[in-house]
Amino acid sequence: MKLKTQWSLTILSLIFFTSISLASRDFPGIEKLMTEEEQSISGVNSLSGEQLQALNQWLIRYTANDAPTLQIENSEVKQVAKQGITTRILGEFSGWTGKTVFALENGQIWQQRRRGRWKTSLVNPEVVLSRNFTGAYELSVVGGKTTGVKRISP
Repeated sequence: MKLKTQWSLTILSLIFFTSISLASRDFPGIEKLMTEEEQSISGVNSLSGEQLQALNQWLIRYTANDAPTLQIENSEVKQVAKQGITTRILGEFSGWTGKTVFALENGQIWQQRRRGRWKTSLVNPEVVLSRNFTGAYELSVVGGKTTGVKRISP
């Protein structure tokens, strides 16, 4: 039994580090996700190469659930980073429960990536999709709450 548990832990570790390695290949780096002004204000531009690499590796681990969204075209990433995308959730909306899927008016489909629950009762609520300081996406219901999301279809 002990050997089986060790094997399982080894396999899980291998899967985890492989997914981080794959995300690392596609991750543009915090210096590309932030504007020059944001880099200056946050102090990112004063980090040594080693410190910047350590920060980027931490961001990759932190946002590992968002790896597929990092492959969105650069122009869209810049648009989302600057002002966000405003659209609407289609139909009746009762909030989120942990893995809620959001079908949006602009044709995109997103899924909640954070735990958490929020109950409401709205019809076609306006939402804003934006990126936070780590580069992860968030969906904010206008006049309501915000949750982390990941894009699951165009």
